[in-house]
Amino acid sequence: MNKFFSLFFALLMVIGILGCSNQSENAGEEVSPDDVFIEKFSKAINERWAEQEKIEGMEDEKKYYEKNVGILEKELEIIEKSLANVEDKELKELGNQYVEGAKIQIEMFKSNDSQLQLEYSEKAAQLRQPALVKLVDEYNVIIEEEFQQIYKDFKGEATEINNTTEDNTDEKNTTLDAFNYIATFSTQTEELYVTGNIVIGQNEEVTPGIYDLEITGGSGNIFGDRSSVSSLFINWVGGAKGNTGGYPSKIRIILFEGDTLEFSNISKVKFNAVPEKVLPSNELGIGEFIVGRDIRPGDYKLSTNVKLNPEYENLGWDIRIYNDENGQSRDQRYTATNNDVAVSLKEGEVISISYDNTDHGSSSDDAKLIFTKFK
Repeated sequence: MNKFFSLFFALLMVIGILGCSNQSENAGEEVSPDDVFIEKFSKAINERWAEQEKIEGMEDEKKYYEKNVGILEKELEIIEKSLANVEDKELKELGNQYVEGAKIQIEMFKSNDSQLQLEYSEKAAQLRQPALVKLVDEYNVIIEEEFQQIYKDFKGEATEINNTTEDNTDEKNTTLDAFNYIATFSTQTEELYVTGNIVIGQNEEVTPGIYDLEITGGSGNIFGDRSSVSSLFINWVGGAKGNTGGYPSKIRIILFEGDTLEFSNISKVKFNAVPEKVLPSNELGIGEFIVGRDIRPGDYKLSTNVKLNPEYENLGWDIRIYNDENGQSRDQRYTATNNDVAVSLKEGEVISISYDNTDHGSSSDDAKLIFTKFK
């Protein structure tokens, strides 16, 4: 369950608190409170990385979070004791800044809400990253040899993030950022028997994320309740490969903490994790797709690669475009008799696409709605 940790938390974990260095070689020389702080900080940050290395392969997600909270709380306890006596004004400000960021990071590990985790992680990074870099570069906090590469990687990432923060302030905390972050939680499952409703949660069998939901047994409806984004309806029809109804065996779906899935006449399913980074495409199948991630923003005319039966005027492709910034949705339909259709897509919007297969004998898995840019 910790596959996403290597993608996201590798960055979050390369920051530490606390430390201790070598005692003064001159036993008769008085050690200043500032030097004591630097020594404590140096020792503890290396200890933090060492402790986090020990839990890197932990599969129990709940224990993984708890262990990280314990590591950070121990660091805070030590650093705050030595920080209280620091005399240098800038050094004290850096220490306080780091402590504040670490406390936010603890809240991130304690939270089960992926949206809150995103906010906490960004706030924590803005505080901890510049403080740590300055403490190492200007105040000689010591990074042990075995952790030098971790620090170098972190410093490079921190510099890039800080530059992005300065140059693209308006682009932070966008809806697209949130969806990309949710994708890092996607965790592949084995085939699951459907014995009741499936609840989505970080401590559940299926975690929040973006998935290709695969039906491997049965054929029927997929319903559900959203914990927060109620406008993204869960209402699909699917079936195992070779089903006589021509229903899709795979449906792209975005799942949030607390969502619930309900299956009717479907006996087995599998959640295939969609990678954190995907290549945008102008041909989309059935399910939920994110503008700026799965398809580029723009104005498009619609077409399809499947045969639509003109006898069914209201059957074909149904499209709902949801904008999280204003909470509004707009609907469109593409059929055999309504085939001159255009849509405008903005970054961060979610396109929910469903298809009524009127070409009996064909599989909906091969059906694509094609978006062709115009203007």
